[in-house]
Amino acid sequence: MMEHRLDILVILTAFFLRNVSASHFRGAIITWKPGASQNEVIIDYRISWRMTYSDSFTCDDNTIQTGETIGGEGTIDCFDNCAGSLGSLRYQCTDYSTNEDWSSGKGRITATLTSSYSPYTYYNYYRSSVFHFGFAGQAWINTLVVGSGGSWQLKTTADLTYRSDIGRINSSPRAEVSPIVRLQRGCNHTVIIPGKHNHFEFKVL
Repeated sequence: MMEHRLDILVILTAFFLRNVSASHFRGAIITWKPGASQNEVIIDYRISWRMTYSDSFTCDDNTIQTGETIGGEGTIDCFDNCAGSLGSLRYQCTDYSTNEDWSSGKGRITATLTSSYSPYTYYNYYRSSVFHFGFAGQAWINTLVVGSGGSWQLKTTADLTYRSDIGRINSSPRAEVSPIVRLQRGCNHTVIIPGKHNHFEFKVL
């Protein structure tokens, strides 16, 4: 039986802190797929911010219509088996709310990863094609009743090993989630996130 590994990470409400001092990060999803050349990855992300924090997050109907890419903040960085920054988290705004003070959008980064491990030993042969990247911060949004001030990390794993069972390198599943999901505190909830993979569909509960 083939094992399918789920590498979609979702943070619905969080606080991103890197050289900043106010709570304005509202969540993100990262997915990836292999690029055209060796060790190239195409990283897609959806990201949301508090709009009034900075002009870099300002979005309106005209911004969406023109497809303008707005500033955003932060970078996707290597965590293991590679080093440095892979690209900035600028985004094309797709949704916003002035009443609830957020903007949300999508972006794409294409990067070539250089392995930190030599592939010429048995132990490192498979490690050299597995990369970990994402972005991290500390101090969750300060309006949270539970978890305010805690640290967090948004991380994904890209395994660029060729799979003989499907005849190609695998890619992560993809899913869409609303920028804001409202849940009543003190109650049990099930959040259904529809997703797609190259060869099957699924739901995350």
